[in-house]
Amino acid sequence: MISKQFLVTVALLIACLAFGGALGPRQPIGEIVNPSIEMLDANNQPTNWTLDPVPLGNATPDGQVVSDAAHAGTHSLTLSAAGASWKNKTLLKPYATYKLAGWIKTQDVPTTSGRGAMFDLRGVRVTAPAPRIDGTRDWTRAEITFDTEGQDCMIVAATLGAASGRGARGGGTPAVSPGKAWFDDLKLELVTARELRPAVTINAAKTREPMPDLIYGQFIEHLGRSIYGGIWAEMLEDRKFYSAVGETRRDRVFVPSPWKALGGASAVTMIKGNAFVGEQTPQVDLGAGGTARGITQSGLGVVAGKG
Repeated sequence: MISKQFLVTVALLIACLAFGGALGPRQPIGEIVNPSIEMLDANNQPTNWTLDPVPLGNATPDGQVVSDAAHAGTHSLTLSAAGASWKNKTLLKPYATYKLAGWIKTQDVPTTSGRGAMFDLRGVRVTAPAPRIDGTRDWTRAEITFDTEGQDCMIVAATLGAASGRGARGGGTPAVSPGKAWFDDLKLELVTARELRPAVTINAAKTREPMPDLIYGQFIEHLGRSIYGGIWAEMLEDRKFYSAVGETRRDRVFVPSPWKALGGASAVTMIKGNAFVGEQTPQVDLGAGGTARGITQSGLGVVAGKG
């Protein structure tokens, strides 16, 4: 006999699927949404494309949509800062091979940087990477072949001067690749795909040992101090100094540091060489003496009388 629990689970699954279908049409599989940058929203931003990093406040963005240069149509994407990228999430068939092609135009991109402008794919296995375009070149076709393996989506990134390592994170040195690049007219082509025939067989007559009442599962995430400062035993944050001591900025590049300099900001310098772990370590200048200097981290919960 089929249990009531099983019937309730199936009913909930059907309801979820029906509700999901009511939310609107699903993004097409195997197609790049807005590949020619002709669909713009009310703020003149390209549909399904996002700029990384996102500009803060009134800062000048590292990328824009322009109408003064296009391979076809009237618009293209442009980048003018090292490490910046335009990203587009695209749905795919799993266990398939695709070929992506697009057009890139460059102006004054150094030929010695080894980076240049290119299309990058994230989340899939690239089998034939796209070339990096540098110098000053008119519209040039760039092609990349990849396998999805078990993945059903990827991020297409149009990049300029991809950063080396962490780039500017934690006070590091950003990649240097001045110049400007334009991107337009992307096309995604399915080369081969495995035919999948998923099936589920349920034998309601076959039973096993009942699940003990004391076995259960739960979901937990980094909400507030539920993990750090909560169930995780380690109380110190950023023990390897990923962020520079005293860092207060927070965006896609910088992360605030829980460490503060004791004795003034000039008392601590982040050193890139000879770090025990990671890429940098704090060096404390003891000065002439008489004043406490070092690093401090507050907000630690302790119990009196415990060692």
